Amino acid sequence: MDPFAATPNFRAADADREDVVDALKHNFQLGRLDADELSDRIGQALCARTFGDLAVAMEGLPPIQRAVPQPVYRPYPRAVNRANPLAIASLVLGLLGVCCGLSAPLALILGIVGLTEERKNPDPRPATAIAGITIAVTFGIVWLIVWANALS
Repeated sequence: MDPFAATPNFRAADADREDVVDALKHNFQLGRLDADELSDRIGQALCARTFGDLAVAMEGLPPIQRAVPQPVYRPYPRAVNRANPLAIASLVLGLLGVCCGLSAPLALILGIVGLTEERKNPDPRPATAIAGITIAVTFGIVWLIVWANALS
């Protein structure tokens, strides 16, 4: 509600007081008020109980110009980049390769497929797939050496 369109005995809200304070600051920037007068009028505006009190604080100044509210542009929220399940499976199977080594080839395949899927993502996070591939290759080689020595 505009304080200059309402009757003087209507109660003022916090938003009305803030509008008057903003208008006073604007008039100060334009040179219509000096610092002392600005301070006095802001005190009157903040203590105002009615629109009549707000009108006293704005006395001798042009009426408040309210801006037309502009629509707020809110883009759609970005999709959360979830962990790639193939990369996670590769990492888990690679770690299981420590025990027996049989899961290393499957971990390697899943890691490569998971890495390819991550590259299609607009915000790629290939660390899990790379870790799965690295662990799978490392323990796969270790177990090949262990089996080769056991068979010879």
